Amino acid sequence: METGKIESEAEVNPWGEFAEKGSEVPEFDPEKAERMANLVKFTRFLERDLSVKKGMVEVGPRDEDNYNEEARIEYADRFYEGMRGMTTDLKMMMKDYYPSETLETRLQEITEDIIKAGVNYRKLGKVYQRDITDMRPEFVDKVHEEAVGYYLSKDLHKLDERAQTVNEILHLVHSAVMNDEEVLESLPVIEKKVNDYGTGAVLYGDEEAKNEIAAEIYHGLTAEVGDRTDVVALKDRTLMMVRDRGHATTIDVQKWTDGKMYVGYFIPKICNVEMVNALPGVNKVRTARETTTGIFEVENESETAERVLDLISRIPTDADMER
Repeated sequence: METGKIESEAEVNPWGEFAEKGSEVPEFDPEKAERMANLVKFTRFLERDLSVKKGMVEVGPRDEDNYNEEARIEYADRFYEGMRGMTTDLKMMMKDYYPSETLETRLQEITEDIIKAGVNYRKLGKVYQRDITDMRPEFVDKVHEEAVGYYLSKDLHKLDERAQTVNEILHLVHSAVMNDEEVLESLPVIEKKVNDYGTGAVLYGDEEAKNEIAAEIYHGLTAEVGDRTDVVALKDRTLMMVRDRGHATTIDVQKWTDGKMYVGYFIPKICNVEMVNALPGVNKVRTARETTTGIFEVENESETAERVLDLISRIPTDADMER
């Protein structure tokens, strides 16, 4: 074969197959490509989020880790390597959505605390609670105050210096992304409908995931039940941001390892205390100045969409505000 000789039409025309069949060459859609890339990034974020949560459990001290010197050395190594893994995941999550040198510095400080504890089981246990799992209620409240979709003045970075543990850092970064309407609106659009006001519900996400629960929720949204809702369909997971209900309530529907469906939600604005406190699985509030979360399980998967739509219909709006 002579050097540089073209051996086939495919080497000249990568669309030769289409040309031979008389088909049109598919046009490249830059917006679609960008949205698909955003979906990959968003899915990767959720996978890393889960990885960090698992990591916090795996590095926890166990009675057998204090059995003898060898066990203590093995635990110290496991703790250190686990922290390295969690740090890598969190840094990648922040790189994609929430860059923060302050949080990266704090992660390095936690790693140094683990190193300083050496193989001292008691000290490592203190580091685990103080630097890994602790979650202060006042910090959670501050995050909930700031992490609200469709609020123009939100700025979660002012909380970066307050985050002291891996758990708090994860909560801050997770809340910043999951309550950002721009993140959701950048994903691929599967279907959308427009109401009389020119807005409406949108079904985003991965069409190949065949998420029937997400589709059923989307098709069940009406003018009476959250017709201004963003629904994101992923594999085994459905995310929502419901505008005008509790200002912009976010809902997360997941299938857990026990086979049950779990519905978690965050309500940033309490329009009616009595109505909110009647919601399933809610953390009850005392005043309208608070925010709240809730979670409940659905044993029969086929009832999930119905239960979620019922939840949305019961979340108070501004029209329900107590005078």
